Amino acid sequence: MLNDKPPGRPAEEACREIHSALQALPLLASPAEVPFRDGLYFFYEDGERSEHAGEGRAVRVGNHPNKQGGLVSRLRAHYTGNKNSSVFRKFLGGALLRRGDPDSPCLAPSPGKGHWEHQNDKACERCQPLEEGVSQLLRSSFRFRCVEVVDQAERNELESVLIATLAACPVCGPAATWLGHHAYSHKVRSSGLWNSDHVGGPTITAHQLERFRRLARASVEAFKQRRDTMTAAGNAERRGPTQSTLFVTHCSGNKDPAGGDPLTLYISKRIGALGSECKAAGALWAILSAEYALFFPDERHDDYDTTLHFRHGQLYVWKQERCLSPRESEAHVQRLVEATRIRLTELRVRDIVYYLQAPPKWATAYLLVLHKALDNCMKEHRSAEEVLKCVETAGRIHLASGRAALSASVALHQANRTQENNDASVPASPPIDIKGKAAATSRPALVEPQRAPGRAPRKPDFEAALADLFTQAERAGRGYVDVQARDLHIQVGGWQGSGGNHRMWTCCDAMLDAMQLGDKILPGGPPKDHGSRLTIRYLLPRKVHTGAHGQPTR
Repeated sequence: MLNDKPPGRPAEEACREIHSALQALPLLASPAEVPFRDGLYFFYEDGERSEHAGEGRAVRVGNHPNKQGGLVSRLRAHYTGNKNSSVFRKFLGGALLRRGDPDSPCLAPSPGKGHWEHQNDKACERCQPLEEGVSQLLRSSFRFRCVEVVDQAERNELESVLIATLAACPVCGPAATWLGHHAYSHKVRSSGLWNSDHVGGPTITAHQLERFRRLARASVEAFKQRRDTMTAAGNAERRGPTQSTLFVTHCSGNKDPAGGDPLTLYISKRIGALGSECKAAGALWAILSAEYALFFPDERHDDYDTTLHFRHGQLYVWKQERCLSPRESEAHVQRLVEATRIRLTELRVRDIVYYLQAPPKWATAYLLVLHKALDNCMKEHRSAEEVLKCVETAGRIHLASGRAALSASVALHQANRTQENNDASVPASPPIDIKGKAAATSRPALVEPQRAPGRAPRKPDFEAALADLFTQAERAGRGYVDVQARDLHIQVGGWQGSGGNHRMWTCCDAMLDAMQLGDKILPGGPPKDHGSRLTIRYLLPRKVHTGAHGQPTR
């Protein structure tokens, strides 16, 4: 624990060093990307830069002060929780309301006292949709970095002095258009941070700053050395960049009060069977929890008493032996769907095998949550039969009824993966036209691909083409460049049209991986961000041209 209390260092100098230490860490878009369970997080916001941080200044420092192992769940509460579970969300939503309508009844009678901004008051029908607006804002305009700090007392102390130091820096002020200018807390407005606690407190000491730098350096190594192991525990497929199939079953009412991972929390032969089959095959699997959404084997959760039911065309939620009201149930289900959709998108899941032992009708509620999340279904279903028919029509969720069907599905998945790996290791033949001659491939205007004639383009070819496009646009003095996947593929070569031989999936992967803070996927693209119509606006200048840690913003 840190226990020296000499006067803090000059805030401006310390702030510069704090940002410098953080700069080496990857910029993350999702809580699922964090490889450790305890630490501090630092949010960054589009448009907020300073002399100390050209790529972006930290706008919020956060912690999980009262619970060990709670870093990831705390971050998820920001992204998919509600305003009473996250002060950050409450600040953001209040600022959005006040910017749009300073006289909103949801803010009355005074700043911080209205039912949106007052802790534990419920959102009304007017401001309830704001929860989704806050989630969308966080996904589109915010990214974060994490520093692993295992000791709880040290973590709490560092949080307080880091907030105080960043708030006291005279250089890192907010932009004139910063949303925080509309926050009710004068500490948020004056500090330029989405924090109120610890603003104005003691700033960081030389010893504390040196300790923070060491922790940040160690966290860089943790991301490099431990991330695959932590996220792939019992889930060998999860470490790859692209996923195909997720095996899912619903949660169980029988639980261990001590909590734990899925195989220890749930007392269920069905869940045990799914875990053992998928673990043996290296397949990606999770439990669809009525409380936590997708629950993966490398995660731990507390015991809970929440179940989903589908009756008369409506999804209902039972929580602690009480049926929630239709409005409460709708809000809870929407949170589950959104949280599930985020995880499926992060892992690029294309289809789901849903394992069940009881008749499908019994699990309709959980199946419908998956259907809404994966297939973006907005239809109203009056019966379980309509849900099943709609799922079958979409064709991306496959039911495995019974252990034999599960075993067959896992075996088929394993065989498909083996075939895909074999195909990837064999160089592709040159495309052939209808006359039997090698088809000519168009060459890029700005790139000379460094690949053997006839070889299908690979990810480095697309990355090199992107890098050249960025360079040319920067030299021309442009502030951004829009790149469409089809045009990029034509430049690199090997594009034979949407129905022919191509490497469009690889091309889109390269484009998505090149995204940095502030880049945007433009409307009108393919539903799952992989297709010839994918168009991304890349902001210029670039720090690095490819391999950035940023994820797509929508």
